[in-house]
Amino acid sequence: MACCPKVPLEQIIQPDELIACEVTDQAFDGVTDIITNVVDMDEDAVEIVENVDEVVDEVTDLASAIKKEEGALAIVQEGVDLLDESTDFIKDEETAQKVDAAFQGIKLGLGFINMIPRSAMVQEPYNYAETRPQVKGTINLVCIGLKWKNARPKQIVSASKARSIGRQVANFYQKSSRGLLKFNVTGHSFKVNVPGRTKNFNKAKNDAVKKFQKPGKTHYLIFSSLNAIEGKRNSNAGKGVAHLRGDSIRCAQHEEGHLLGLEHSGAYIKGKLDAYGDGHSVMSGLPANLLTAAQYYHQGWMPKDEAALLDLDKPDKVYELKRVNQFDKHGLSCIVYKRDEGRDVFISRTQQGGLVIHLSTGPGSQRVKMFGGGRFHDKKFSKLFVEKIGATDDGNFLVRAYIRD
Repeated sequence: MACCPKVPLEQIIQPDELIACEVTDQAFDGVTDIITNVVDMDEDAVEIVENVDEVVDEVTDLASAIKKEEGALAIVQEGVDLLDESTDFIKDEETAQKVDAAFQGIKLGLGFINMIPRSAMVQEPYNYAETRPQVKGTINLVCIGLKWKNARPKQIVSASKARSIGRQVANFYQKSSRGLLKFNVTGHSFKVNVPGRTKNFNKAKNDAVKKFQKPGKTHYLIFSSLNAIEGKRNSNAGKGVAHLRGDSIRCAQHEEGHLLGLEHSGAYIKGKLDAYGDGHSVMSGLPANLLTAAQYYHQGWMPKDEAALLDLDKPDKVYELKRVNQFDKHGLSCIVYKRDEGRDVFISRTQQGGLVIHLSTGPGSQRVKMFGGGRFHDKKFSKLFVEKIGATDDGNFLVRAYIRD
């Protein structure tokens, strides 16, 4: 005959072994019905005890998941104790009632557990990274399309087109900064009486800035169309002015990022650093509609309760991560590993449904690894093991990060 073991609940099962909280009421009701009806020792009684054994294991796992929530554990432990006392031969009604009462205690315990948000089950209180100074304020974003003497009409960025691109850039950074940045966007056209050549650009740029100069903090996006005229594609930014050789919104976002103090987001690919290769930031050379966790944090655009410090003393601690640009959702955006030596490490969600690890260079970042699930060991930089161990009903990831001795 199977016997219910008395499992000490203080021996907490690791979070990656916890089962889902949706243990069906049908399983409990079915077993309880049998217990209620059986009063003599027979084959059914043996089956009851075996079922009890399995249910106790499930309840113990569930209790473990709530990280010693005292009220729930006390109720569940009482049920486990009663079961432990009631697993001998079921010879009479009194014993059956004891077992039934035990199951009722477990059901109460489970009801208590299920009232606790999933996040409370897998999290202890986080320690948060100190917030950075915030990049904030109101910026005049003056967008100017240069009309070179030799430019064809299709090569010219009109005032309305310049303003439209500027508004999209402004919307991106207003949202990325959680409203800390605000922009006054204007669009203009500036006639240049010389051919569109790189050697003529600086004078044309300076003349355009002078004509449309505004008081207060001002950034200028100068659309020169030189890539269409000369066939070159490099843009640049500095000292409040961004030179855009085309009319790409992504390029405009990138160069405005430089004006706001951001640097490039690169990636280690086959062991070599590609300075523009990340793809998780508009500050890379690839299409993206967000910044990296390290960049949001550096700019002071990440609220304090969204950046949890990694606690290496608790390797089994579970962190619940939303996507880093889910600004309207409460919860963690990243895990931050502050290192005494070397670059800080940021662990966050990808847009595609995986995890990504970045090294922070301050205003820039470098991707170490992107992976869909399971576990990754960063042997080269941080020595961290990072693993996705599950997900919540609303799509957040359950993540652990630790270093093994």
